[in-house]
Amino acid sequence: MFRQWMFRQSPPPATSRVARSSVVLAAASLVALGGVVAPQAVTAAVVPEFGMDHVVFTGKQLDLLTTGDWAQYVHDDRDSFMLLSGNNNGDISCLTLNSWARTLRSHYPNAPLYAATSGIRNIRNGAPCLNKSLFAGMMMVYEPNQANAPEFSWDRSTTERIFRDAAKIMRDNGVKPWSKPSGRAAKGRDHYGDWDYGALGN
Repeated sequence: MFRQWMFRQSPPPATSRVARSSVVLAAASLVALGGVVAPQAVTAAVVPEFGMDHVVFTGKQLDLLTTGDWAQYVHDDRDSFMLLSGNNNGDISCLTLNSWARTLRSHYPNAPLYAATSGIRNIRNGAPCLNKSLFAGMMMVYEPNQANAPEFSWDRSTTERIFRDAAKIMRDNGVKPWSKPSGRAAKGRDHYGDWDYGALGN
């Protein structure tokens, strides 16, 4: 079964202190105390925090997320990373993906890592050489007009076959299959109804 990509909702914090990233709804003003936002003697509802999926497709992004300005926004206990290679064009590079994954793991030991690429050829070439101890899964990005995915089709039965083929390749190589299909078949978009996203997920 494919897993469809989505935000992961985390439970509210157990402590009474509200983290900087939380959204606080209160009937009174809020004051900042040492970087922590606390309501002034009011009953506040804390909206559950959401995990973020950080996307990495260049070495600069990797640096920003590990030792640079973006690192302060990463939460190892709930965030995840999608590492892209050979997405729009070119060949997937396991050497690059495995290297990025090792760097991320040294900074964030708990955050799941996902390798992502486009096209059956890159799935077939990449699935065997990914470091299975580092990656929680592999993702097929399925969008139109990708040079890496000449097999792309809006035909429903053809698309479902491509998803089955990709999932089998990943499973046969010990990698959990994930998908990131185009949203253009969703309601209100130009290809609405061409696909059944539930069928693709299954």
